[in-house]
Amino acid sequence: MSYKTVWCSNIKYVSFKIFFYVY
Repeated sequence: MSYKTVWCSNIKYVSFKIFFYVY
């Protein structure tokens, strides 16, 4: 469970960073 939560958070963070970088 914990691992999944961390992974989800990481994905969100990466996605946000990529979005900011691309835009």
